Order: sequence, then C-alpha cells, then structure tokens
Amino acid sequence: KPSTLYNIKKYDITGIFSRRLASEPNNFDFSNDKQGKCLNTVKNNLADLLLDNDIGLSCDFFGYNNSQLPGLTDDTIYDGCTFHRKKIDWCNTNSRFLFAIENTIQKNYITEMVFDSICSFSIPIYFHDDEKIKIKGINLDELQASSVNDFYDFCLDSVSSINFAEYVEHNFEFVRVLFQDWEDKVAHE
Repeated sequence: KPSTLYNIKKYDITGIFSRRLASEPNNFDFSNDKQGKCLNTVKNNLADLLLDNDIGLSCDFFGYNNSQLPGLTDDTIYDGCTFHRKKIDWCNTNSRFLFAIENTIQKNYITEMVFDSICSFSIPIYFHDDEKIKIKGINLDELQASSVNDFYDFCLDSVSSINFAEYVEHNFEFVRVLFQDWEDKVAHE
C-alpha cells in the first residue's frame, strides 16, 4: 500500500539538486510574469530553512555541493546512465516530501522530478501552472507571495498540514491510469 511505503521512509524532506555557490538573478519573483525565472537561489534558501527549522523535520539534500554541509549525503549520484534509476531508488527509501522544482520556470513545462516523487511514493514540492495535470503536492504556483518569508511560511505550513495518505494515494492512482505498466517497473525486488 502506498501510504505504508511512505511511512517507512527515512527523511521527511529530501531534495536532489546542485547547490549553486553564487546567487543568480531572479532569486525571488513569483509575480504573474514567471517565464524564465531562475529558482536556484530559492531552492538553496528553502533547503537551508528546512535544515535549520524548529518544527522537527528530518531532511537530506544531495547533489553537487550539498555534501559540503554537515550531515548531508555525500553522494552526488550524477554518474552516467544510471542517474535516474539511482535517484528513484534513493527516494523510495528516503523521501516523504521531494523537492521537484526545476532550475528555471518555463511556460507549459513540468520537470521529471514531479514524476520521480510520484514513482517513489513521495509528495512533490513543485511548480506548475497547468490545471489539467491533477498532481497533488505543494504547488508553488498556488502561492501569492509578496516576500520570500511568505514563500517559506507557505512551504512550512503546507508540509506540516498535508494529509499525506490522501496525497500519496491520489498520485498513485493518477499515474497508474497514465502508465498502466508503471507498478511493475518500480516494484521493489
């Protein structure tokens, strides 16, 4: 059962992304003009907020430069053709909520990381503006923020209040309809 797999995971929140060491332009802008907005700095700052939080979440973020922070996984997994499978396997074991935020916002684009989260029975923290895709998670497009603190509050409140069983079961059924042989491909051996 998907909710049982969710409950045995090691971390509350994980992320797979390269931590950029220098700030990049458009580091916070959720205005209506979203095309081409860079989210690397937002991802770095949100990861740091969650690592330093006082609401008791367990977190791990890995990818290039994340392992330089104490306590984070020292495995970048960016090592060739097995990258995507290793990513999903790691999330199957570790991730309840998964950062599924692409580096840059582009119209009519959704990152594969959203589907990584669903295939690993995780809840995505993602950004997408297409109402036809009925994935349940923390959709940053629903956020009306006037400051970066509004953004952080939205994420923390969402993570602490989501009915995880409902979200995981919904996403499981949604993807199972789209990909009829999906269950067999991600089944644990």
